[in-house]
Amino acid sequence: MRRVALGVLAVGLVLGAAAPAHAASATRRVDKVLIVSVPRLTWDTVATERPPALLQLLQRSAVASMSLRTVSARTTLGEGYATIGAGNRASVVDVTAGNAIDADESFEDSRAADVYLRRVGALPRGNVLELGLADSRRRNSRLLYGSRLGELGKSLQRHRRRTAVIANADADASTTLLPDGGLHREAAFAVMDNLGRIDNGTVSSRLLVADDAAPFGRRLDPDATAAAFATAWPQSDVVLLELSDLERADAYGSFSTADVRRANRAHALQLSDDILSRALAVVDPARTLILVTTPAAPRTGEQLGIGAVAGPGVTPGLARSGTTRRAGYVTLPDVAPTVLDALGITAPKAMNGTPITSRGGGAPTVTTARKLATDNTRALFRDRATGPVSVVFVAFQVLVYAAGVVALLRRRSSRTGATIAYLALVVLAMPLLGFLSGLFRYDHLGIGGYVAVLLGAAAGLAAVVWPLRRRHAVLPPAVLIAATFVLLIVDVVLGGRLQLDTVFGYSPIVAGRFSGFGNLAYGLLAMTSIVTATVAWALWRSRRWTPVVVGGVLGVALLVDGAPPWGADVGGVLASGPAFFAVAALLRGWQISWRKWLLAAAGTIAALTAFALADLARPPSSRTHLGRLVANPGDLGDVLQRKLLSNLHILTSSIWTLIIPVALGFFIFLAARPPGLLREIQQRVPGLRACLIGGLLAGLLGFAVNDSGVAVPAMMLAVVLPYLTYLLVTTNLDDR
Repeated sequence: MRRVALGVLAVGLVLGAAAPAHAASATRRVDKVLIVSVPRLTWDTVATERPPALLQLLQRSAVASMSLRTVSARTTLGEGYATIGAGNRASVVDVTAGNAIDADESFEDSRAADVYLRRVGALPRGNVLELGLADSRRRNSRLLYGSRLGELGKSLQRHRRRTAVIANADADASTTLLPDGGLHREAAFAVMDNLGRIDNGTVSSRLLVADDAAPFGRRLDPDATAAAFATAWPQSDVVLLELSDLERADAYGSFSTADVRRANRAHALQLSDDILSRALAVVDPARTLILVTTPAAPRTGEQLGIGAVAGPGVTPGLARSGTTRRAGYVTLPDVAPTVLDALGITAPKAMNGTPITSRGGGAPTVTTARKLATDNTRALFRDRATGPVSVVFVAFQVLVYAAGVVALLRRRSSRTGATIAYLALVVLAMPLLGFLSGLFRYDHLGIGGYVAVLLGAAAGLAAVVWPLRRRHAVLPPAVLIAATFVLLIVDVVLGGRLQLDTVFGYSPIVAGRFSGFGNLAYGLLAMTSIVTATVAWALWRSRRWTPVVVGGVLGVALLVDGAPPWGADVGGVLASGPAFFAVAALLRGWQISWRKWLLAAAGTIAALTAFALADLARPPSSRTHLGRLVANPGDLGDVLQRKLLSNLHILTSSIWTLIIPVALGFFIFLAARPPGLLREIQQRVPGLRACLIGGLLAGLLGFAVNDSGVAVPAMMLAVVLPYLTYLLVTTNLDDR
């Protein structure tokens, strides 16, 4: 059995390392980079309003939904720009983040250059100075992302490249409506150096013109903005142009009616499109990479933004990055590495984003924008539905287990036992159907409707497999569990479509993962593989080929979970390796000594090392977090601390935590009474002991090494507890 599993692993590693990481077109070297910032803009607005200059630019671009998650659950404008400038998740002190100012402006009754000198203690070089740098630096030093503010600007400066910013999203400086005052020049964080300095451009109020009809009574002056851009462009290598009226319109939405808010947004986009058109007229597209990015989502709620890249070597179509490994999705930290890559500069280790490339597919159109808007709608619904579905799923389980205990204690009628067994099958069917719902527009159902349909479909599927118990009592739950295992494996090998935007999968808005297995899915994969392997042993243990089946199931699970092109799950490999060894050893009747445990640990590390080497053999832009971590081992401490803190937070705040005491009580009940029932079930289903011990080990290790913490063993229990409940009540029924 061990040789079979190792053979599967070896073959898979060879295939995985040899497989192309995804065909992608890379940008060619350019002379300049233009970053066009479109604050608060969404694909839905683009598809609805159809701004002509922006659409023309997008038609020659590789486009994607941009995940905006930084440090906080809601990304502020300052955090978005700081993340762009760091090439890594970063934070700011929002009250002072907008305090960028032209060197010749007045501030604190002094010249801005003098204020900068007494705040930062460095030479106030450049046209634009960030005066809020010190506060935000201190905040980032307390975080565990290893991000460095201004890393993009610093890297450009080292290679004698000059930067510029054209931006001003100020509200009326005299207003008291906004708690952080009227200065909103956070765009400076994107292209400043590590000391808060930008060579060229302007963020001054000279870019603005009074307009009684505009939000806060002011807007960008198209002539002044175009003139500032035309001046900065020849002098600079990287220029950020913020279409600031979009930010002002969104900020003013809190003080206006819905109709006025929509009108302001449409008018701001129209004005911004005119400014973009003027700027693009100055740019040579044959020598320039143009990036379009949304630094922050609308204030109405966190969602996906706009990402696009156009220029030499970029094939129009859908964009992707090594961070997401999924066409149609990029992240904010990917912007800085894309800029540096286009200019032929190696990204510093502090940046964990990866260059944005194109998967091709044809010139984007309004239909493409609608498709990306639909993806955003699905992601928003998934995030709203996950909480209610999880509550219903956990509560339903608790009721089923409680009913099972009562039935066993009171020796209820066979009809009651059959009902509980059937409800246990419903529990097992729900995760399977939760992933399969990704094939449909389930967001049209509404949250209540989706929960009802999910429960109804699970009840129907349970009814379909129920008659299989006539062939063998264990078949109904075994079929559902094996089907879940196969679905997870096949889906991830084919790209993981059912992982994205499903309630037991992951969300591009949350941005914890974009490909491979999420933590809940890993919990399902580990436990379904263990149950499938042990059921195969129970049904066919006398057959010669049974060890091949068992080793194959466990080997395939470990391979697909850990291989870089598929699961790329470091924590999953660390948890599964020892657990799968325990299952195989117990099934074979081996005596497990400390020496064997050490060999199991060494084998797990060897497998993880093999996966890491296979990942390092891939191009840097296609590597997973495993390869990037091995290439930058200094990040390990921060990663482990982040996982620990996340683990502790989830332990005290997640509905999944409720499953743990319920499970403990359930197992204590089995150990105490009724006498001999658990032993009888183990005799009836050989391999159950290996299943329970292997599952326990996988759950404990999964809790320890994954940042979703308690959710991992809780999802494993959502497989083994209904399976065990089914066996208990059906054994009791058969004995009557």
